[in-house]
Amino acid sequence: RSLPVKYLNLRSNEELLVQRCKKRPAIILGNSVDCYPFITKILKNTTKMHQQKDCLFVIPCYRTMEKTYGSGIIQPIVEYTKCMMYRQFFYIPPIKDFKETIARFDRIQIVIGRSPASIEPSDVCLSEDIFNLFVSMFIFCISGRTDPMFDDIRELVRSACPEQP
Repeated sequence: RSLPVKYLNLRSNEELLVQRCKKRPAIILGNSVDCYPFITKILKNTTKMHQQKDCLFVIPCYRTMEKTYGSGIIQPIVEYTKCMMYRQFFYIPPIKDFKETIARFDRIQIVIGRSPASIEPSDVCLSEDIFNLFVSMFIFCISGRTDPMFDDIRELVRSACPEQP
């Protein structure tokens, strides 16, 4: 047999890693990076094509637990996420064919290329206002920085949060 893995030429400082994964809904945070045609021409003559590749920055979304059992994010975390208590989570209500999910900034991923094996865009998107709030929450998650409007929204939403037991 000639598996593609056989043809991986690993260097002495490299290891082969295998990881289980699955496709899941995600929010595209950024959909392009700078790529220059003249650099592409230079790279074609080298083995360094990886130094300039188009990619997407995506924030994966994890489903919530529907009942008191099974997989998914548990309801107390969902309720606190709705109240913007976790800066690494963002609540996404059910939209069209998508169930209720939590976007996890702490699981940001880079997707290289636009192959259907790696990404299948849908016709669902966040409204401009919600996307702006999403980006503000992401910036807050990675930097701790906020702006006055974000602070006001967060304070208003947090005031509706259920008390801790």
